[in-house]
Amino acid sequence: MGPLISSTVDVLGCAACPADRLPFIVSDGTVRCPTCNVSWPVGPHGAVNAIDKPAKSVLHEIDGMRSEHPGQYPTLDSFFFQQVEQVSKFEDRVRGIEGEPKNYYHSTELNFRYAFDKLGIIGSERVLEVGAEHDYPFLRAFRDRGCECFATNLFFCYEPSQAPCAQVVLGDMNNLPYRNAVFDVVLLSATSHHSPDLPGLLAELSRVTRPGAWVLLLNDPTDGLFKHALDRIGMGAKKGGERHALVNENEYPVSAYRRLARATGFDVVESFFSVYYDQKLRSGDVAGVRFSLLARLASLAWRIGPLRTLLKKVALYPGQMIIGLELNLILRKRLT
Repeated sequence: MGPLISSTVDVLGCAACPADRLPFIVSDGTVRCPTCNVSWPVGPHGAVNAIDKPAKSVLHEIDGMRSEHPGQYPTLDSFFFQQVEQVSKFEDRVRGIEGEPKNYYHSTELNFRYAFDKLGIIGSERVLEVGAEHDYPFLRAFRDRGCECFATNLFFCYEPSQAPCAQVVLGDMNNLPYRNAVFDVVLLSATSHHSPDLPGLLAELSRVTRPGAWVLLLNDPTDGLFKHALDRIGMGAKKGGERHALVNENEYPVSAYRRLARATGFDVVESFFSVYYDQKLRSGDVAGVRFSLLARLASLAWRIGPLRTLLKKVALYPGQMIIGLELNLILRKRLT
């Protein structure tokens, strides 16, 4: 068991506890809430396992991932804390190592960098990433600015001799194991669509963020009116992807994201077109892109600067609603 960062004890919590409750207590390899007596084990590098009573949807997701690696994780504990010789590097995935979808990782990186540059990070922020990559590439950008970083996922993949750049707390995104109003930035990349309860997720993000906090919802698929109707002519995409039956791969309309964000206290600062596909369309290299016929036609217009600017402003939302273009939202918690 590694040491816990002292501030981690201060931010741990659950929705059932009052906002002014006492900090968690560290004792005998666990952390315990003195208010409700919930007790969570502490694992390698001080990682806290707050998945003490997993919801049915969480168990489904875990069972699906375990089934993809037969025999590798015989118990829940072996799944929660996964020791490896070397954690896979995001940079390698962007470069396209064998078996990894290079374009996907490159796209997520570009979209994150665009959103990150909008935040004006000064280094005093407390940041949470939900559904973080194993080596926390996005959190490293915040850590390099001096921010205090936390990561929540369903498992912790770690090297024994290399501590992560964030304090890891295993947890359910729909029941985040943190106190009210403790984060200045919350990031979810290709994660929110895994929630079976989008209204509940947005409510949780609102609960754990401070007034004025940023929330980034990036790289998520959306539901479009004709997105899957076009499957029959080879222009669509299988709903939920190939892993839909194994894990919680959902698709929500962008209108639901925007409506729920506003209802839970957020303003939509910006909804932006994929930076990766912007570059693809500008170059004219759209081979292999979904909706390739439409992409080729769009690319002709995209290379005309004023027309491209207009399309990015007025066509993104209709495109998301009709053919399910990717979601990239920058939200900000209202001050009152």
